[in-house]
Amino acid sequence: MGWFHPELPLHLFHRMFPLVVFWHHHHRRRAISMSTAGVARGLRIATEMNKSAVRKMVRDRLRAMSADALSDSSAKVCKNLLQSSSFVESKSLGIYVFCERLREVDTWSVLDYCFRSDVEKHCFVPKIDPSKGTAALLEISSKHDLEEGAKGILEPSDWKPSGAPRKNALDNDAPLDILVVPGLAFDRAGNRLGRGGGYYDRLLQGVLQKCKEKQWPKPLLVALAFEEQMLEEIPMDSHDMPVDVVVTPTQWIDCQMNY
Repeated sequence: MGWFHPELPLHLFHRMFPLVVFWHHHHRRRAISMSTAGVARGLRIATEMNKSAVRKMVRDRLRAMSADALSDSSAKVCKNLLQSSSFVESKSLGIYVFCERLREVDTWSVLDYCFRSDVEKHCFVPKIDPSKGTAALLEISSKHDLEEGAKGILEPSDWKPSGAPRKNALDNDAPLDILVVPGLAFDRAGNRLGRGGGYYDRLLQGVLQKCKEKQWPKPLLVALAFEEQMLEEIPMDSHDMPVDVVVTPTQWIDCQMNY
């Protein structure tokens, strides 16, 4: 065994043998544990590297789209959403506010529809808190309820013109029917790759936890995407939240059918 000397007295060998066995098994377990942790860490690093590569690829695709292509595709995506039975029948929805700089699907046509006086829908939009890494969903009824936020994206002000605080969907007494989220890339199984901040993953977790506590049905989670954002497969971590539906200019993809 390498540690045993031929001149070692037998009685000392019997005393030392249990200690040697203990040392051998202890360090073997430690080595296995360190190896397992190393593999897990390696997988996390590999996933993040894959996510970075996917983000760069999709950003390059979006930059290659002309302004006309972005506008035309956005109109088709929103038309598919507006004409869906899920949207038509909804009474309360959360939806992101379009940011031109990020080259997202333009949601203004959906928001303008919700703002119409003859449409009875409660509309909640995100307000991000960068210091906490979280987002709230505050109710608005007009474009005038929005102001530029910390990241240059339009967000709801905290207070209504009357001075009353805005209603937060996470503190509301009724559930959301639909929650429309942005993202950078998607696949047909509903896997979603965001821009790396984790705001929407945490927001979705908060909404689903609220539904669980109140025993409400969870909202239909909908992503809006250009065809250029659709991939065969998205690298995912355990904390990443998938969506139920992806709406593109040509398709309404029921992701639950593709699990």
